[in-house]
Amino acid sequence: MDTLDMPYGMLIKKMYCHKCGTQLTEQLLYNEYHQKRLECGFSFLSFYIRLRPKTRREYYYIYKCPKCGNKISYSNQCKIEQVQKKLNKKILDEADLDRFMIIM
Repeated sequence: MDTLDMPYGMLIKKMYCHKCGTQLTEQLLYNEYHQKRLECGFSFLSFYIRLRPKTRREYYYIYKCPKCGNKISYSNQCKIEQVQKKLNKKILDEADLDRFMIIM
């Protein structure tokens, strides 16, 4: 079964890139997991056993900057947003991120 989880904050908050200050857009990504499933059954004259591949996808959202192409997860962007509010500026340099101990 495929799952799709979008954090509530991505629906209502406007987030800004910490490198160029552009408003970020949401991008849907997924991971594929391949599993083999054993299937048994009967046909008209014989009994059969097969291994069938089963693919499961797990979807998740990230933020992407349309201007500079920077990609960042929702949890890291929430930390950066707090720093942007404290310093009252959208563009942050590495010293600002180091000062608040945000690891990219």
